[in-house]
Amino acid sequence: MADALLEIESVSKRFGGVIACDAISLAIPKGELHAIIGPNGAGKTTLIGQLAGEIAADAGRIRFEGRDSELRTPARAALARVGLAGRADVVVSNLSHGEHRQLEIAMALATTPRMLLLDEPMAGMGPDESARMVKTLRELKRELTILLIEHDMEAVFALADRITVLVYGRIIASGTPEAIRANAEVRQAYLGEQEQRHG
Repeated sequence: MADALLEIESVSKRFGGVIACDAISLAIPKGELHAIIGPNGAGKTTLIGQLAGEIAADAGRIRFEGRDSELRTPARAALARVGLAGRADVVVSNLSHGEHRQLEIAMALATTPRMLLLDEPMAGMGPDESARMVKTLRELKRELTILLIEHDMEAVFALADRITVLVYGRIIASGTPEAIRANAEVRQAYLGEQEQRHG
């Protein structure tokens, strides 16, 4: 993709006999919020770890703005942008779980990144905190490219421009939220499992 901000080319990672990422290739254009979903063990967190430079890929290339790259986002506070301006004087240990997740995003934003890699930012949140995070991400996607890994399907379908589904380290589908929701293989492999769990 000519206008891709992030290009992932055949990225693979093994842990012993387990293939965590199996020749994953994706192109993420500037300004897109791209979600990666899949069941536990699908390789989502391993992929993010490779993109962030925390885990070395066994094979493949990661290019950011056309250059081979490892993406790193050291952290400082940018509280107003994530709705924590009024909590600036609160000791971090006194923040709620949801506020901790907002603080993590604020710390990344302080470095003026062009792209955010978010690994389950809504994990463990209640409905109100999740709604606040969705609002924050919706505002941020107007100006930043975001790669989001998330199990909260309601949030994923509300936010994502495109969704990629991983199962056993392989991409089984990638497309618009509407296309993913209608994909029979995805429904069988993942979305049906989610519906049974919550149904």
